[in-house]
Amino acid sequence: MDQNDIIVLDGSKLEGGGQILRNCVSYSALLRKPVRVITIRAQRTPPGLRAQHLKGIELVQELCGATMDGGVVTSETLTFLPGPLQGSGNEIVADTKTAGSITLLIQTVLPVLLFLPTNGTGAGQATSVLLKGGTNATCAPQVDYFLRVFLPIAERMFGNGRVSATVLRRGYYPRGGGEVRLEVSPLQPGEKIRAIDLTERGELTRIRGYIYVGGVLPKSMAWAMRKVVLRELRKANISKEKFSTLEEDLYVCKEDNASGGGSGVVLWAETDKGCILAGTGIGKSQVLAGPLSLHTQTAMWVANEMTGVDFSVEKVDDTKFLIQCEGIGHSV
Repeated sequence: MDQNDIIVLDGSKLEGGGQILRNCVSYSALLRKPVRVITIRAQRTPPGLRAQHLKGIELVQELCGATMDGGVVTSETLTFLPGPLQGSGNEIVADTKTAGSITLLIQTVLPVLLFLPTNGTGAGQATSVLLKGGTNATCAPQVDYFLRVFLPIAERMFGNGRVSATVLRRGYYPRGGGEVRLEVSPLQPGEKIRAIDLTERGELTRIRGYIYVGGVLPKSMAWAMRKVVLRELRKANISKEKFSTLEEDLYVCKEDNASGGGSGVVLWAETDKGCILAGTGIGKSQVLAGPLSLHTQTAMWVANEMTGVDFSVEKVDDTKFLIQCEGIGHSV
């Protein structure tokens, strides 16, 4: 292939994160255009490819028979030379072996899966992808957002394409180990993605929520979180009619087979114009303390080294510091 045909993208542009990789590799496979990304994730610490980015790229590589140079963790340059898209109907497994976001893997591979060639009869078989990694983490959409918000809206664009996802097991940071099965039947030959119009928000018709805990955390914690959600929603001055089904629409769940421990909330509001407005949050611990002694800092360091749990310290003023803890660590 003529090297002059390769599109070169600067991975440090704008936010300089992993989105550049996810999007350009998908476009490369769909358009059959080779691409080279330089200074990968230059605005992130550490820069370069991480395991979750590489696994998403490898997924697309498998679907289009691409050849690749620079496809290793920490690499800051990647060349991706796509081949023809493979037929639908296969079963694929993708394991980040970390708590890397499963939803970001889906972002990378879903556009390609929708346009895989059918078997010639006009009815493409579903391709099944078993994704392993993190289902609920910061700095990435929670799997619940994908299921409850993105997918119901996006599937209006897919025509005869069909997309479904099932959470087999939740995996929390830092342990990972979550599993989601994604099944995609492609669009028919010549079919295009449909346009949608979401320019009018419309009137609120219903509010729903999913409140969960997993691992060693007790279900009572989820019920306590539900109380807070109800209290805050009722402060929003929404008419009582809109809350008529709220008690039954706030679902509380204990994820008994979760990998690691964690908690979170996803809320979404539906409108009469087909919009879905949502917000999500991951459970974390926080303590307001005085200046941190060396003894406290040492304890935090040992906890991080042994369990992977992350601490952040924010200075409120000269006498107060906010300590936040993300990730419950390993189950015992």
